[in-house]
Amino acid sequence: MLRDSEKIGRADDNVSEMFIITQCQSARDDKRRTRRFRFKKALSVSWLARRNQQVSEMSAIQSGKLLTHTFLDLEQPQDRVQCMHVYIDGSLKSFRAKSLTWHEEPRSPDDFPLMEFCGSATNFDVGDVADYYAKPVRLFADPFRGGRNKLVFCETFSREGLPTFANNRFRLRTAQRLPQRSFTFYQSYALFRKDGKPLSPLYEKDP
Repeated sequence: MLRDSEKIGRADDNVSEMFIITQCQSARDDKRRTRRFRFKKALSVSWLARRNQQVSEMSAIQSGKLLTHTFLDLEQPQDRVQCMHVYIDGSLKSFRAKSLTWHEEPRSPDDFPLMEFCGSATNFDVGDVADYYAKPVRLFADPFRGGRNKLVFCETFSREGLPTFANNRFRLRTAQRLPQRSFTFYQSYALFRKDGKPLSPLYEKDP
């Protein structure tokens, strides 16, 4: 049989072990709470930053729209026509545009001369000597400016008169002219079942 002093000693040891375990669990819980707090704080900061960025972008868009409408609402003289020339630049991802003012309303792309632009500023070339040209090929009514104003779609050519690497339209039209014309005959027909109904999956479920 254990003496009373030994029992008391073992009881004290058990209490000490329980106390240590409790302290360890409490420390782990504190670490978890700290990590959760930091994670939530990081999420909150990230969300606020993203929200502020979205608000800034929306403000910039609204400001840009307001500024654009301010100029679009200006009265245009009746004897002037704005023609916006649009072409694909050397990046093959962006459009470039340049507006020219005319005294008479153009009726055809042939009414326009070649429009000169800087090839180095539009990713076509480098250096000071980089004269490139935009040739009008299609003419449309301008849906943004309205009135008699026009949108002019253009092909791009180098200073030597050769199509640029971004001028895929020129190469497509060249390829279309290469094949020779041909013709063929065909006869349409339909298949029917013995009961007179068309041979089709739509009639397979009919009784």
